[in-house]
Amino acid sequence: MRMADRPAHCTFRFATAAAVLTLASALLLAAAWWLIADFGGAGGGGRRAVVWAALVVWASSLAGIVPVALLHRSGLLPTVHGYFLGAAIRVCVCILATVIAVRSGRVPAGPWVTTLLGMYIPLLFVEVALVGRSIWDRSANPTGGSFGAESGRDPRGNVVVETLR
Repeated sequence: MRMADRPAHCTFRFATAAAVLTLASALLLAAAWWLIADFGGAGGGGRRAVVWAALVVWASSLAGIVPVALLHRSGLLPTVHGYFLGAAIRVCVCILATVIAVRSGRVPAGPWVTTLLGMYIPLLFVEVALVGRSIWDRSANPTGGSFGAESGRDPRGNVVVETLR
């Protein structure tokens, strides 16, 4: 698809999504620093586990939106495919990092896993909201009409009929 043929209503912005995820990660790290670091009597290793787990979750959340950013201009279905590809990347990064961190013995498992899950779920909610807004905007207004049983034309002039209510 040429750039001129792409729909003009693509609304996903990588820089904005990355900034929101980074801010949310920083806030969650601050909470984890005070709430989780001494979990299970881990001492100084607990703080190291919190920081490294937070970095892993933050990096995986940014890596998870890259496929969406690359595919969002191609249409609704590629955007959804990009989201699920990003979800797979995010999960694999977190699981692999957890296995490496816990098996190495350099960080205590309790603070690591608690921070990982405590940050993963809220960041997932934020990511779903960011990507979902883009998908909703696109499906709600693909041809300038409104969401519902209406007809319109796509950028190539083909008739489009929406039947969702």
